Order: sequence, then C-alpha cells, then structure tokens
Amino acid sequence: MDGSMAFNRRFLAQSEDSQVSAISEGLQVDIDATNRLSDLLDKQRGKIFETELTNFSSKDVLRRFLSLRSVISTASSFALQNQDMTSQQTGYRRIGFGQCGLIFERPGRNFVLKLARPHFEEALWNDCLSHQRAYQVFTEQASEPECRVPLLYNYVKKANAEWWNANAACFSEVSEDFPLPTSVLITERIAPLPRPIRHALIDEFCPPALKDTVLANSANRDCLVRIYLGRRRDPNAPPPPNFSLRNYNLCLDQMVALGLPVQLYASAMAEALALMHWSAFMDAYDVEFVLGSEIQVEHTRPMADYLFWKRENWKTVPSETDIDSIMRADFRKRPTRMWLLDFNLCSLWTEETVLKYSNQVISQLVLAFFENDPYYPLPLMELELDKELWGLFKDEYLRKSEALIQSSSSYEQMKGLPARFIKECVIREQGKLDRGLGHGHRDLKG
Repeated sequence: MDGSMAFNRRFLAQSEDSQVSAISEGLQVDIDATNRLSDLLDKQRGKIFETELTNFSSKDVLRRFLSLRSVISTASSFALQNQDMTSQQTGYRRIGFGQCGLIFERPGRNFVLKLARPHFEEALWNDCLSHQRAYQVFTEQASEPECRVPLLYNYVKKANAEWWNANAACFSEVSEDFPLPTSVLITERIAPLPRPIRHALIDEFCPPALKDTVLANSANRDCLVRIYLGRRRDPNAPPPPNFSLRNYNLCLDQMVALGLPVQLYASAMAEALALMHWSAFMDAYDVEFVLGSEIQVEHTRPMADYLFWKRENWKTVPSETDIDSIMRADFRKRPTRMWLLDFNLCSLWTEETVLKYSNQVISQLVLAFFENDPYYPLPLMELELDKELWGLFKDEYLRKSEALIQSSSSYEQMKGLPARFIKECVIREQGKLDRGLGHGHRDLKG
C-alpha cells in the first residue's frame, strides 16, 4: 500500500463519519499478523533456552538469570531464522505506556518508539534531552557503569510528514482517542526477559487461581522487572487480585528469598544516581531501574553524531525513516542487565546553577529521591540487611560522587554537596518517622 494512502486511511478514520469506535478488518489483520510474529519469535527464543534448564527449579532459574551479566545463549541457527522473520513487513505492537506516552515495538527489531500523549509533547521533548544527557555521561566513563542507559536513536517531530507518511499505517493498535501524528522518541529496546524467566516468576509469585490467565496473556511477554530495594511486601496482605509481568515490582523480600545479589543492585543504583546528580546534573525524578535483557547491536555507521547533538539541533535534524538500516542486531547472546529509563520528569541544570543555588539543588535532589518509586535502599531501617544495603548505597554514592567532582574546576565549592544530600535524606526520613508517616513517605504521590 502506498505510504500516503495508508497515512490518510489512518487519519480519515477519525472523521465525523466514524461515529462508532471500531477496528476495520484490514487493521485487525495487521494487528493479528504483528502479534503472531511477536509470539513466534518469543516462543522460539525461549525454546532454545528451555532445553538448557530442564533440571532447574524456578528459584534456580531466577537466581541464575536475574543476576547481572548472566548470559542467555541462543543457537546460531535460530538467530539466522530470527533475522529472516524480522525482514517481514509487520506493524508496531504496543508493549506499554508511561505518563507521557505509549510504547511500541516492531517485533524482532531492537528499538522502541514512545508516542507522546495529547498535550504531552513537551514532556517527551524533555525526556529526549534528559535521556541524551544521561547517555552521554554513562558512555563517557572510563570504567563502564553497571547500570545501562538505552541508546537514543531519534526524535521525530509531530510535523514530520515524511516520517509519518512512512510509518502511520503501522500503528494499527492506536485508538481513536489518541490522535496522530504526534511527536515520537525512538530508543534502543530493553529486551524483555525470556519466557523461562517469566514462567519462573509466575511459578514463584503468581496466585494459583490466576496462573492460567497470566500465562495466556500476550502482554506478559513484555516483561521487565522493577528492582524495589526500598520495599518489602506485607506478609499479612491478601493475594493480589491481578498479576502482570509488565514492569513487575520485585520487592526486597522476594529478592532475598531467591538469593539475588541485592548488594550489587544497591551499588549499581548508587553509582547511577551519583552520575546523574554530579555529572549529568539532573535530579533523576521518577526514573526507573529495571532488569531486562540486552541485545548486541552493530551499527552500520558511527553513532557519535546522534549522541552529541546539541539541544538546539534535535528539532532540526532529519528523522530516520528506516531505523533498521542503521543497525544489525545479534540475538545469539542476551545478558541480563540493570537499565535506567524514563527521564521525562527529570529537571536539568548546569554546574553554575549548582554553585549558585546549592541549597535549592540539594532540596530538589532529596525530594526526587523520596518521590521516586522505592528503588533505592532507605536510611534508618530496622532489619540488618536493610541497614547493610543503605550503608553500601551511601558509601558507593559518596565514592563515585567524589571521583566525579574531583575532575571539576569547582571542586572546592562542590566537594561537600554529595555528603549534604545523604545527610538531608537521613534528616528527612527521621522527621517522617517521628510524625508516624512510616519509611519512605512520599509527600506528592502519597
């Protein structure tokens, strides 16, 4: 189908003639074909892996493959077949949503697209700028950080008719109350955890009455695991009424029961937070730390231009209409990584701002720390492991922060700021506990 015809078909469907919300037969075929390919790729990737785990219990699978850098290997014959499958013409499949947009994949590809919700174009633009700065900082480190930031490929403006003419018809899962075109952020995909890991999570943590439904739900293919070092489940709480593997919240008590390397998780988070605070100069408000797979990618041309575009250039550079043309993905090995994502609510500043308004900056860093989901260990906890994790987190944060600040010409003015941040976190937590509000209380989100 001609791209412009497809583009017109998608948007004419929103005309006043379409009084009843319905998916046309042609669009339904597109959706079904895309979902079938996604399911087939997932099953075949998992099948190779499952043959190696015949004698493993669910706990053994999770203990082994939720450890950072553990590698899941796929037979080379399957990798070649996977490449053949991904050459098929398929649409975009919705795999999640966030505050500012919907997330889509193209099955078998190693990138995702975040489409801005109505009135959230500026939030997505901030996501782009903050993401770019974080990626630059993490990739410039002499020693590779344990936590990864996805590569940023492109930002597509709402008014980019060329890109939308080539891609609009592929978004057949977008409902009529989500108007297109809109702005789009294209990044490296954090590959979901493979099927044997997902099934092990279901075996261990899903209420028995829900297991069949959860296993049959295709949305659970899109499994990333949030690392909640600052939360334990209530042992007296009833079983949850729902269970989803999309952004599954893995709490500290679950990690302990599985024997996962929680100390390594805490150190990796501390290193990442120090990099965001004292090199990227951002508050890390509402970022996420997740476990997911990493696909090895070879780019067909240097990516440096993408990584170091200046702020004013991002909205003027031409957008890629064919992201596939600039990369080759190798699906044969998939290490488990900790990833950092979702930068749309982050505030950015400069070193000069830190020096001039240090009190306000520290206050904002403390607010962002506690308003985030409970990824970080917390101070003043009662249990010994929780105390240990806070100590590890604090020490690694201060160590990395000191190393970063030492390279600054403003070292003397800045050297005490990371310790002030830690001190203010403890003071805030003590104040909330004194008021009976409990650990990690969030003023804005409840």
